[in-house]
Amino acid sequence: MKKIESKNALLNTRSNEFRFWNQSGSSSLKSTRTIDASCRIHDGFAIVKPTYSGTLFKKDAAVFAMGSCFAREIEAALIRQGGNVVSVNDSIQRDEFRDDKGKIRTGFFHRFTPRAMWQEFMQSFDQLNNWHSESLIVGQGNTRTDLNYWKIKGILIVP
Repeated sequence: MKKIESKNALLNTRSNEFRFWNQSGSSSLKSTRTIDASCRIHDGFAIVKPTYSGTLFKKDAAVFAMGSCFAREIEAALIRQGGNVVSVNDSIQRDEFRDDKGKIRTGFFHRFTPRAMWQEFMQSFDQLNNWHSESLIVGQGNTRTDLNYWKIKGILIVP
């Protein structure tokens, strides 16, 4: 992980001409400045002007996305372009990954904070000190809830 000092992060933000949502008096109005994000959103598409000139990954490179619904959108866009997205696999046969109608629950892998994502990877590689399989499991009686996952009606997950 690359760390950036706060003063450099602020300088990066200030130098980004596309950083503003809207320079008008109301955030619900379309801005008069064409480079503002509200114009790009109201027009139905985002104008992306990448400045990165480093190494790009190849189309067949394995990509694993983690995050919220935004990560699912990135997965879908990569799949539409023929990408190798390993975080999406309709052949998964575990009940925990499916809803009560048998459909894959794409939200099962949602993680909403960087800390939750870090924790998931660290746990996967047995790198969390004092961690065990029930660290986020709470329950009463015969019910259990893993606080890192969405609840699935009718399915009891006991490690």
